[in-house]
Amino acid sequence: MLGDVNSLLEKSIQVKELNAIIKSSFYENPFFLNLYVFGEVSGFKITNGNGYFTLKDKEAQIKCCIWGASPKDAIAEGTSIIARGKVDFWNKSGSIVFVVSEFMPTGKGLLFLEFEKLKKQLESEGLFDESHKKPIPEFPKNVLVLTSKTGAVIRDINTTIRKNNPVINIVVRNVLVQGDRAAADIVTALKNCDKLGYDVIIIARGGGSLEDLAPFYDETLVRTIYDMKTPIISAVGHETDYSLCDFVADYRAPTPTAAGEKVGYDWYGLVDQVKENMQRIVSLCNNQFERKSSRVQVLSHRLATASTTFYTRKVNKILALTSRLKENTNLILQNKEGKYRELNAALDQLSPLKTFGRGFYSVSKDGKRVTSVDNVNVGDEIDIRGKDGTISAEVKKIEKEEK
Repeated sequence: MLGDVNSLLEKSIQVKELNAIIKSSFYENPFFLNLYVFGEVSGFKITNGNGYFTLKDKEAQIKCCIWGASPKDAIAEGTSIIARGKVDFWNKSGSIVFVVSEFMPTGKGLLFLEFEKLKKQLESEGLFDESHKKPIPEFPKNVLVLTSKTGAVIRDINTTIRKNNPVINIVVRNVLVQGDRAAADIVTALKNCDKLGYDVIIIARGGGSLEDLAPFYDETLVRTIYDMKTPIISAVGHETDYSLCDFVADYRAPTPTAAGEKVGYDWYGLVDQVKENMQRIVSLCNNQFERKSSRVQVLSHRLATASTTFYTRKVNKILALTSRLKENTNLILQNKEGKYRELNAALDQLSPLKTFGRGFYSVSKDGKRVTSVDNVNVGDEIDIRGKDGTISAEVKKIEKEEK
């Protein structure tokens, strides 16, 4: 225990008194009142007419301000400067600040130059070539977001996607997005998730200074993204921030919100479009059916008319042919009948009966007609047929005429 509370209160000082002592210690030491400091500028911004930034090197950093700064005083990210000013202590925030009265740029900072050198090396190896980039699925089902679950980034992405799409499966994997271990953490997550069947992976974090975004300039992370089978979207920083991950990724989103817009296709619009297309298809089918039905009716009527006409023509032709056949048959019969009469008359004239009628007789022996006296002998029985009967006789005598 520290001891009695009342006695300790008598010995204690307030925070504002401590801060005042610290502040006065800077003011009382001439060393802190006129300093020249060399470092690299990061995160410069102007707020309420004053410029705020961080001055840093590889091992340390300090907050700086420029009172009454204008846009022309803005210092580009990664610029090395020599700043003259004094060290101040702000009681309210309890922070040490280097108040810059004037500065002189000396060129790009070491960190920026190192990143530029690495960028050129990776670019020469072809890691940033467009031919290597994989297309982002137009209608992804499963989306993995690698980011810090405690930041506003995932809320922005989730809100943006859900605004238009309630069906995409959004999986968030918590990773470090700042600090010395961030790059290795993201690399491990990427390798573990590459074969899990995600349609696309978003690497996301908000804006920040160059050192804040340093993990996304890591060479191992860049090469890991290059080797990924799953399409990668880089959504690191603000629109003006470019990291090496942006160059190697399959798609660079200027902000995390833009990444959400890229994968969060308008599901509601697609549903409405499908409904409209279905209605259009139904309407087209109905119209087509009505047109075809009308066409069928017309063709049926034409077919019926054509069939009737065809049948009538064929029937009339058959009737005409039948009539002609009948006429020709009658003519043939008449001709044949006249011919028959002529032949019959001629035949009748040649008939033995006619000959018999004139007093002639026919002689036959054993049913065979006797045409010569040589056909009979004396004693043969013969039949003599006349017009009114037959006489049976026996040959008594044969007289043969001499030729």
